[in-house]
Amino acid sequence: MSTKNPRASESEPVDHRRTCARLEVRIRPGDDYSCPLTLPLTSCHCGAEPGPVLADEPVDGIEFTRGTEECLIDFVLADGEVVSKSGPSRRSPCLCDAFQRRRCVPKYGRIEDGWLHATTHVKSHEQIRPLVADLRALADRVVVDRLVVAEPDGHHDPVLFDRATLTEKQREAVEAAVERGYYSTESDVRLAEIADDLGISQSALSERLRTAQSKLITDLF
Repeated sequence: MSTKNPRASESEPVDHRRTCARLEVRIRPGDDYSCPLTLPLTSCHCGAEPGPVLADEPVDGIEFTRGTEECLIDFVLADGEVVSKSGPSRRSPCLCDAFQRRRCVPKYGRIEDGWLHATTHVKSHEQIRPLVADLRALADRVVVDRLVVAEPDGHHDPVLFDRATLTEKQREAVEAAVERGYYSTESDVRLAEIADDLGISQSALSERLRTAQSKLITDLF
């Protein structure tokens, strides 16, 4: 949810296009994506060194180093055990390339329910859309969970967007609408088609989208 700056009336409004923002995303790479970083999510045909199987293990943290020849990863499991893996670097375009192309440094976090969580910082809003597009070109799905802007005075970090404010059904409705291109200016996708995909009535979908949009707009303003 949005936070209010008590000093806002004493200063000029913050230009969020020019302030640093923290972007939190979830990435579902898919089985066709080859990288030792995503070993817990796939059967891994990525050339990683043999070792304990991680596919069913919850990962609470990731320490990642990418060299010119090799990627080194420490997976921190829920019980505190650390499983180290390595694999050849730059076998194919990877998530790190997408972040680097947009001059962003990723911090990979936990792996949960088939999703890789990552955090990065962007210098302007203009970076967000192309970064997400680059990631989606490599992964099956990419979801923006949160956008937090750091104000120049350092007193507050306003949350401009937080998917956690939505219920599970509202998130499902918004994601389905976005994936089907419902919000595209040239889209001919009908609300009834998305409702059929979700197995709900058109009126129920309309209400979920309306409520979700209201929450997100409140966050932004």
